[in-house]
Amino acid sequence: EVNVAKGCPSSLASLQDVVNTFPGPPLVPAEPRAGLICRYGPIYGLGPTPARRTLLATSKRLNEGQAQELATVIRSLTLTVSVGASSCPADLGEVAVVGFAYHGKADVGLWYRTTGCQTLDNGRIGAFEGGNPSFYNGFLNLIERLSPPVVLQNP
Repeated sequence: EVNVAKGCPSSLASLQDVVNTFPGPPLVPAEPRAGLICRYGPIYGLGPTPARRTLLATSKRLNEGQAQELATVIRSLTLTVSVGASSCPADLGEVAVVGFAYHGKADVGLWYRTTGCQTLDNGRIGAFEGGNPSFYNGFLNLIERLSPPVVLQNP
């Protein structure tokens, strides 16, 4: 569960997705009062079988205007999956959690797989980048402007 006021957890530990009370569609309600983008990147341990942990790399608090702009773009995403084969770049294990806070409603969180076959979901429904101009022209451009992608480093 995402809590915008508390901020970003330092690690995703074993989390694989978000849980929300908002069923959608669309992915989020309109008119958030604030937002948060938490970008996580894998840190690879040393040894014969490297352990991978996903740690907070960057965080960005969104004011009301930024949160509403991002929510509007997310609400316009096409949620249908394209038909046919799709080729995706490498999945580097990066993920972002996007949160929105509302007046008188529970916060809503989104799970964004930022590499590989990029997806954005609220725990129930989602959008896929492949064959989806609303994703790669609208959402990607805006979220990368608000919170640039993680630059991975191996210790």
